[in-house]
Amino acid sequence: TYVSMEEIDQPITKAEAKLGGRTFQATDRLETVRQAGTPVTWLLLVDNSNSMPAFRQEVEDFAQSLAQSGGENTQFILATFGDAFAVRAEDVPPEELPAEMEQIPFDERVTRLHTAIGQALDYFEEMPRERNELRCMVVLSDGVQYDPTGGVPYEELLERVSASDVMLHSVGLGGDQKALESMGRLAEASGGLHQAVDTQTVAEAAVRLAENSGGLYVTGFDLSVLTTEGGTEQVSVAFASDGKLICRAEAQV
Repeated sequence: TYVSMEEIDQPITKAEAKLGGRTFQATDRLETVRQAGTPVTWLLLVDNSNSMPAFRQEVEDFAQSLAQSGGENTQFILATFGDAFAVRAEDVPPEELPAEMEQIPFDERVTRLHTAIGQALDYFEEMPRERNELRCMVVLSDGVQYDPTGGVPYEELLERVSASDVMLHSVGLGGDQKALESMGRLAEASGGLHQAVDTQTVAEAAVRLAENSGGLYVTGFDLSVLTTEGGTEQVSVAFASDGKLICRAEAQV
């Protein structure tokens, strides 16, 4: 679960989770993703439609910059969408990512953007999680959807990304402001970062995204003594500083 603690300038001295009527203290230090060596998985979801060839350079520059900035314990998955979501390569070494991006044809006539994001979330949910692995999806697109079948309703997708354990980011290309704003709202609902880029700013955007993700704080709770029959439970997570409550969040798990 993700908790937003923006503009907090006091050191966190206590973190606890309440679940099933019991309280659990944090068993891990509160550290940044990079300090803790937390694994980070990046799924690059690239728009493969025929409106994208003009942005090939930006897409390739972004991938190269992100691969160079990602840091240790980072793995990449490359996927595309147009008519359908398709995984092109898994466990891509950072140095091989730019070459993989060069193979994308950008020739599909259908752009099922919303459906593809939902299918990418399905794909992530089937993957076993490694420790406190941070899962990030980056959509690279001009944001223009063309789905003759209608696809996943936008409000339904908004709700899904906001509840997902995947952090959705978006890289907006081109000048269709309405389409880019729509894509940006999905990233915002997920707690992710939306950036509209051009050839001059795209590499910097990748560095910013890598630093943003690596700077997130992570901690863990040992729930192994908890007995449950499964199903859905309410979890409450609280952070305090010298006895003063800083933040409390609740989620269904």
